[in-house]
Amino acid sequence: MRTIQPGQRLVYRFRADRAGAWLYHCSAAPMLQHMGNGMYGAVVIDPPGLKKVDHEYVLVSSELYLGTPGNTAQVDAWFPPERRGLAIGIFGAGMGGTAISALTTVKLVKAHSMSTPFLITVVVLGVYALIAAVLLRDAPGRTVPTEPLARRLGATLQLGITWQASVLYAVAFGGYVAFSVYLPTYLKTGYGLTQADAANRMAGFVLLAVAMRPVGGWLSDRLGPVRVLAAALSVVVAGAVVQSFTPDLAPVGTIAFLAMAAALGAGSGATFALVALRTPAGKVGSVTGVVGAAGGLGGFLPPLAMGSLYGEYGTYAAGLALLAVVAAAALVYTLTGVRAATEGSERNIVYRSRDTQLGARPPRCGWERVG
Repeated sequence: MRTIQPGQRLVYRFRADRAGAWLYHCSAAPMLQHMGNGMYGAVVIDPPGLKKVDHEYVLVSSELYLGTPGNTAQVDAWFPPERRGLAIGIFGAGMGGTAISALTTVKLVKAHSMSTPFLITVVVLGVYALIAAVLLRDAPGRTVPTEPLARRLGATLQLGITWQASVLYAVAFGGYVAFSVYLPTYLKTGYGLTQADAANRMAGFVLLAVAMRPVGGWLSDRLGPVRVLAAALSVVVAGAVVQSFTPDLAPVGTIAFLAMAAALGAGSGATFALVALRTPAGKVGSVTGVVGAAGGLGGFLPPLAMGSLYGEYGTYAAGLALLAVVAAAALVYTLTGVRAATEGSERNIVYRSRDTQLGARPPRCGWERVG
């Protein structure tokens, strides 16, 4: 690898021993910024013996991560402390788009064409962009960070809550993402379901998880996020252990999966309620970004592990047992390190209502966090 100056070219040759789609990208720092600006592409190696076609199309998607919708940076400014868990949970329920996609994409393609789902998505995003431009406003009193990005990110990574919430969100939200991706394959392979039946069951799993995310936030407002996380992770451990024995899908298998769906959704909501409780003012946006990225990474690894273990042993039992072990480790961590840090944080938080007589001007949202 060498640096290419503006206007120069580099011809890179390699031997393609395996067929598939490969990604090439700029490796110069800051790599993520370059990739976010589109400096990457796809190389498609056709398998041998593939029939010739008139045209080939390569779709390369891109996204710029701006933080989790309804993250704590947005919620803290608009909602009083005792309602932030519920608010984050409601905003985070937007992940239900996965279920909508699973239920409609295949049907739209069969009824119309391959481009139909994408065209509908473009229209929906365009309509939302117009609505957002007209109606959305920054919270009153919003301050724009002035420190360089690297310094802010470094300060974020030094916070204990960043790593604690990242671990928990990688398990809770990562588990949800993993099941939403891999559950149809699991149901088809393990139980012989059709593609349509497996997709419908996956959609049910996702919808329940989405519905439970606000519930997890609401419960965290009343019981505390640590208790909710502990209960959710306990259910995941139990459900994974039961499902590792591959019971009949009706009713035991269905109950196990739905219980895990509810627990993973509630756990995701509780994790961001924990972030709202523990993160210092001015750092919530950065912490939310790191935690959200950890959740995405947590959803990327389990399908790979499940497929690899199934190829090695011919059963999904080992993969589900591994999920139980990971959830159990997260449960122990929640009840020890996370609980101790959270209890110390709660003792230093005092909430003052707007009608308090302290002689100071109250904040615009009606509540103020001090200490």
